[in-house]
Amino acid sequence: MNPPHPSTTGAAPIQSNSAGTAPGLVNETQDRLNQVVDQTQDAAGQATQQAKQQATTQLASQKDRAVDSLITVAQALRQTSQHLHEQEQGMIAGYVEQVAERVERATNHLRSRDVPQLLTETQDLARRRPGLFIGSAIALGFLGGRFLMSSGRSATASPSSTLSPVSAPGTTEL
Repeated sequence: MNPPHPSTTGAAPIQSNSAGTAPGLVNETQDRLNQVVDQTQDAAGQATQQAKQQATTQLASQKDRAVDSLITVAQALRQTSQHLHEQEQGMIAGYVEQVAERVERATNHLRSRDVPQLLTETQDLARRRPGLFIGSAIALGFLGGRFLMSSGRSATASPSSTLSPVSAPGTTEL
């Protein structure tokens, strides 16, 4: 009997005797299985890296928008504080000024950190003070929801709400 030709993948020929056939086939199958597992792990690793990179890019963009928004908030608080000082509301103006300073510190903190550092700090806070973390998340969610609801209402206000009242026939306006 002639030995079979080697396969197109370059594997060793299968032995013609029955004692050597099974171990050779098992080894070839194991090698192919190992190759498939390695390829699958490589593909999964690449997909994971790509997803992490995209998430980091999106988070960095959102961080930049948040910094811009916080700068605007701090400026508005400073202007409000100045107006309150002009109206001789010094005590309230002082509180508003303190809030403006804290917003500026938060802005500088966000600006000076990259996304992985911010995620690490958030995870550390959640581990150290879970109650504070959960409470803050709820408060931020509530405030965000209120903001979205209020901005949605103003955008969808009916045109009739902007019209001036019409007097009934036979009446005069004051």
